[in-house]
Amino acid sequence: TESKIMPDGTQRPFFLPTMDNFKATLKMFVRIHGVKFEPNYDQGYKDFCTTFDLRNKLMHPRSQLDLEVSDDSYQVSKNGWNWFNFTLVAALKACEPKLPFAKNS
Repeated sequence: TESKIMPDGTQRPFFLPTMDNFKATLKMFVRIHGVKFEPNYDQGYKDFCTTFDLRNKLMHPRSQLDLEVSDDSYQVSKNGWNWFNFTLVAALKACEPKLPFAKNS
């Protein structure tokens, strides 16, 4: 992958891998709103990451077998998306008082 040299001499990739990008975006969102929020990067997060592997296999199959989704893969994917939904809602609720469209009650 292509990278750039930072002022301190370290190399950084031009594009973060998807999951690193997700973490950085979530961290930046809550920081911009002045809220302390730390997602639980547990098994649900690992399942969320695995969901992208499944997605890539389905979108870019190398054989007909790549188009099959096992019950276990389906369950892992479901758990991963549940983690994502819970985490996103929790982050938005934590930031809600500082969001420009929040109702001031």
